[in-house]
Amino acid sequence: MGGFNWRDILMDSSSDSTRSSCSHLFTKLPPEVLAQIFSHLPGKDVCNVSKVCKAFFDASKVESIWQKRCRVEYGILLRDCQNGLSFMQLYTKILYKYGHMIGVWQTEVAAYGGLLQVKFEENKLVGIEWRPPSNPNLRDALRRRDLFTIELTEDGLLQILCQKGSHGPHPAAIEMKKKVCFYTKCCCPEKHEYLGSKEQEFFEWLKDETSVAHLLDVHLKELFLMKFLNIREYERNAFEHRRLRPSPPKADAIIQPGLFKGTYSSHGLELVLLTYDSYGTKVKVTKVTGDPNVPAGELTFKSDLQYPIILTENQQLDIQVMRQPDAVVSPIPLHKLPLQSFRLPAEFSPDDANIIPSTCKGRFYGWGQVAGHGFTNPSFIGGHWIIFNEDLFGFLWFELLSLSLYHRVQEDILSDHRTLIFMNQFLRNILSRHKTKPRNNQSRLVNAGHVRSENIFLVSVNDKNVTEIHTLTGNSKPLGVFLVLADVNEENLLLTERLDGIPHLKGKGDEDMASTFSGYGYEVD
Repeated sequence: MGGFNWRDILMDSSSDSTRSSCSHLFTKLPPEVLAQIFSHLPGKDVCNVSKVCKAFFDASKVESIWQKRCRVEYGILLRDCQNGLSFMQLYTKILYKYGHMIGVWQTEVAAYGGLLQVKFEENKLVGIEWRPPSNPNLRDALRRRDLFTIELTEDGLLQILCQKGSHGPHPAAIEMKKKVCFYTKCCCPEKHEYLGSKEQEFFEWLKDETSVAHLLDVHLKELFLMKFLNIREYERNAFEHRRLRPSPPKADAIIQPGLFKGTYSSHGLELVLLTYDSYGTKVKVTKVTGDPNVPAGELTFKSDLQYPIILTENQQLDIQVMRQPDAVVSPIPLHKLPLQSFRLPAEFSPDDANIIPSTCKGRFYGWGQVAGHGFTNPSFIGGHWIIFNEDLFGFLWFELLSLSLYHRVQEDILSDHRTLIFMNQFLRNILSRHKTKPRNNQSRLVNAGHVRSENIFLVSVNDKNVTEIHTLTGNSKPLGVFLVLADVNEENLLLTERLDGIPHLKGKGDEDMASTFSGYGYEVD
């Protein structure tokens, strides 16, 4: 670009005389050049630019502009729109108003909560409820249910549809509360009515939750009946959804943060979110879905990684030894912890003994939260957080004589378009810190970062200013190796498309450009 900055030219056009001369200069440019310039503006500013004159209006309708804005601002990676939908329609009528909903949300449903993912599928936004597997199948996949869609009709009109019930899609409403909260409400709750008896409806729901249609234990039946009635009542009212904020991946973590399915005795399976503090030394596991004792949104347990524990097999069988938080703390650094055996005392009852490994990669003292019905008298009791492997950990509840197990959610739920924006900025920071060439033409490790929320990458820069990103760990499909071509002086980035159609990212000029033009054209809905 040679120091030529379109943003400076556009921003300097604030006065009438400057605007007139600037408009005259730009209107002489070919339409394809105007479209290329406009593609560097945020979508709202493209709409403002279109109001200047007919030439700008015509150039602003070029599909490549809106294809890029959909990709850069919302992570929508499409080569072509389908069913007659244009990228301009997709951006101006759907994404501009509702695109920030893309991501993961926690739904408020009494004490039980819920996990909602909003993603772009088949030319529409889809709200997906992810539920734990049927109890006790901890390792099974999450259960998906589509709750709502935001799409355009054949006439280009926006429609929001509720997908619940057995009577087909029907109207719904969405109310936004800033960008951290929104409400969904079905406009036709009668469409959710079950055709059979209330008792039959409960038994079918119970079979879906527990894999059995009848429970012999009266207490368990009462617990599930209470949950069924609460959820059924919420189906008739508005649901509140609050944004879920997971931790970013950590290259040196003993286990990566993320979503897990956990066993909670009579309450069945629940979803939890494992996060680290900013120093990576403290862990919190928070309930995404909950129960009447410890509801969704509350801490289920916490642990401190500065105090690892190593126990012999005999010590593991002695509850009194394990209860002492200081007696068995190991001075070994976290990254040097050896693989150790795992034995469960005879007094403890695990929720799923079939999947407990005989070894673990780490054990730490922790504090688990317990409470009475209705979250009364909450308190923390001692326990051990045990990391078996990257996908499985457990928590020993000393006073309850119980072992809860947690298995990583394998579905790709936490990734969203903000990850792409993060990667763009991440590569900029690398280049700004490393403008000198390595000695002896050898590649060197610079830093670690991520493209997908459950994948860790190594990043290296060699003497040709080429950055390689290698998959290091993670449970999603490997994304392969990518080359990042970079002009270090200008800090312009290009992450080329390699393997599996992974999208490219461009650097300088994609964000934060603005225009002062106004007066002609169309508005964003």
